[in-house]
Amino acid sequence: MSAKLIQFIQSACIIFTAAMITMICSYIATGESETVAVRDIFTMLGFSAITTFVQQLLFNNSIKTKFAFYVRLIVFFFFISAAILGLGWLFDWYHSLTGFMIIFGFICVTFLVMHLFFSFRDAKFSNEINQKLAEMRERETK
Repeated sequence: MSAKLIQFIQSACIIFTAAMITMICSYIATGESETVAVRDIFTMLGFSAITTFVQQLLFNNSIKTKFAFYVRLIVFFFFISAAILGLGWLFDWYHSLTGFMIIFGFICVTFLVMHLFFSFRDAKFSNEINQKLAEMRERETK
């Protein structure tokens, strides 16, 4: 398998796991924790695949400035929020403004946690590359 496909699958699995945790917390917080609809699980699976695709489109290309990165990050947040809240409206996930706000709150928290996770993962990857480059330079100078 190519490295890009593996990265796509890993990102989709991470996003799906976060979406499921958020969905379960939302079910519990809104008092509907008796059952989780299979339809909702498949919805989150499709949402995760689409979200991973959009994430790859937005963040796979080289970003020249921090401003451009944060603009893309905000666009990505609005995409995720609109998609989940739209799916919630379509599948009747919330029955009141309180339920809507709870789900939106969980979206915000999950997005923040996922952003931190991916940031730390990318920073670790960058540090590993820099360390290997430093070792190669050190070997070349000897």
